[in-house]
Amino acid sequence: MKYKAVLFDLDGTLADTLADLAAGCNKALADFGYPPHEKEKYKYFVGNGAMVLMQRILPVDAPEGKYLELRERFNYHYGNGLLDTTCLFDGIEKMLNDLKAEGVKLAVFSNKPHDMTKKIMDTLCKDGVFECVYGQSEKMPRKPDPTALHIICKEIGVTEADCVYVGDSGGDMKVAAAAGMDSIGVLWGFRKEDELCESGATHIAKTVHDITDIVLG
Repeated sequence: MKYKAVLFDLDGTLADTLADLAAGCNKALADFGYPPHEKEKYKYFVGNGAMVLMQRILPVDAPEGKYLELRERFNYHYGNGLLDTTCLFDGIEKMLNDLKAEGVKLAVFSNKPHDMTKKIMDTLCKDGVFECVYGQSEKMPRKPDPTALHIICKEIGVTEADCVYVGDSGGDMKVAAAAGMDSIGVLWGFRKEDELCESGATHIAKTVHDITDIVLG
């Protein structure tokens, strides 16, 4: 076995959340009379936490501080539509179960707010598959800060060198490096292979089964 533990990003890595994220954002924008964005554009808007997302989707001439009001409306709309279409990518459930059966410890850390992260994972994945699931909070600062990855390693009893972080963006690859762990960049998510490689991905997974092969060595 190459790695004793696997830490996962959520959006674009474990689950296809794009449509629900886009809908929540566009409904929030509509509340203030702002135009919506096409769903595909959200692949590059998301990934750095909700506040940064709000700043990215607002028109450039929006009043300073408007993102705070927009965040409240986003929380309302997205919170009510969190699982309208969101689902695990094909093969994810089997991959998780296969790794768990081999004794690999599994965990999740997402830049999505903690309560939303927990609700999605508790709904989509069976109890006990993950050692822990965390989203962004005061305790767990958002990526690229590696603090959360260090906390998770300590909680599940592994060293960073024994872990690999799996994600779909350059930011995921960079936070893994900052935490002192290897990374797997996945190609079914929101970003392109060039971004993952340029950001230092240790491995590239073209299929979900590739994760199993990489982790078990």
